[in-house]
Amino acid sequence: MDRRQTLLALLLIEMGLSYENEESTTHHSSIYLLQRSGIELGYNFRWVGSGVFSMDLEEDLLKLFSGKETLGEEWDLDYKIIIKIGILNNRYGFSTSSPEEINAVAAYKFQQLFLASTSERPVQLRGTKLFSSPESFSS
Repeated sequence: MDRRQTLLALLLIEMGLSYENEESTTHHSSIYLLQRSGIELGYNFRWVGSGVFSMDLEEDLLKLFSGKETLGEEWDLDYKIIIKIGILNNRYGFSTSSPEEINAVAAYKFQQLFLASTSERPVQLRGTKLFSSPESFSS
């Protein structure tokens, strides 16, 4: 297990998330929201039909939870990151919110980033506009 996978494992434990194949989109959305909040893990995300996705993250999740390696007890998160995750967990409810809610927040944040970097009008994600008009996100 490399350093990024170790950090990923510690973050998932702290957020109260487990890994099952059907929950993969929730993990991608949750890690995306962590990165947007300043906890940089180095994953690059793109939009796919079901939400934000990172191939590197998917590979790390599969390696991490294949059960071949265990997390050593000598590893622990910095207390500042634990506090930040606690604040983000209160805001987003990683372990208590439905996957749809987490994915919707990640979609909104992804679209905000897209709109900030282009002059494009809001795109439709899964058939629903996130903004009713361009003025609604200017504040």
